[in-house]
Formats: sequence, C-alpha cells, structure tokens
Amino acid sequence: MTVVGEICPSCKLRNKPGAILCTFCGAPLNGPPQDTRATNRFDEDDNRDIVSIRTRKYTKSLVPESGLGIYLENTLPVTIVHKEEAILGRRASGTGEFVVDLTPFDAIQLGVSRRHAAIHREEDGYYITDLNSTNGTRINGRRLLPNTPCRLTSGDVLTLGRLNLIVLYK
Repeated sequence: MTVVGEICPSCKLRNKPGAILCTFCGAPLNGPPQDTRATNRFDEDDNRDIVSIRTRKYTKSLVPESGLGIYLENTLPVTIVHKEEAILGRRASGTGEFVVDLTPFDAIQLGVSRRHAAIHREEDGYYITDLNSTNGTRINGRRLLPNTPCRLTSGDVLTLGRLNLIVLYK
C-alpha cells in the first residue's frame, strides 16, 4: 500500500494526506514556498565561542517589567515576548504561530532554522526547547537535546546556530 500525501513546497518533505500545514516546517501546503532558502548545516567545530558576553553587566533598563526580553549580543533589542509560547526562527506566513522573526539579523546566514526553538512560560520561569533544528540550540555554550525543555535564567546567552542572543527577565 502506497501512502500518498502532500509534498511541502518549502522543505520538500511528504506530509500525511489532507494536511494543510507541513508538520515538519509549518509552511502552508497549498501555496507557494514561503522561503525556499534552506538552513546551511555547520560543523560542530564551526561554531564560534561565546566571547564572555555572559559576564557583561546589563543595566536594569534592559530588563522588561513583564515578559522576556530578547537582545542581540550587542544589546540591540529583538523583541519582548509577552505570550505564553513563542517560536524563534524565520517567519513563515500562514502558520498562525507567533514567530520571533530573526531574518533581519542574518538568521539564514547564521544557521537559524524556520522553527528553530520554542520559548514557553511556566510558573517558575521560562523554558526553551530546541525544535530539532539543523544547527542546534545552546545555552551558555551547552548544546540542548532536541525536543527537551531547558530552564532559562535571566542573563543566559542563547545561541541559535551561530546567532547569539541574550535573554533577560525579572
């Protein structure tokens, strides 16, 4: 018996019959590809070291009153997340998910996947989960296991592929 399903125009993987969104990358299945550029895979040794950005002192003005602040390593703000869950990656329109679009920060060149990682809030703080990304997710240089939540501490350096971000919250 042959299983027939829709081929995703973005990631080229076969989905279950009747699927509307790709279960692998979240792209709509019945439309043109959202972003046909695939994430380049880097070698493990290719990742640059975190250059003591965790030891920097951040002014209290950078810590948001509520939510989680995400900053580039040079302290430029990316966003403040107020939702219970957010996807970090590259926006794919039509998915309905709240995606922190890192494309303007050279995400494609730095190896960030479309659905790279998810941040969610629980009573005791924020957690991040690598969504089986091509180049992995690191907290303070330590690589996370895919699909395994890991607690974030304010001031942690989050590395998606080669893109370094800093998370701050109260």
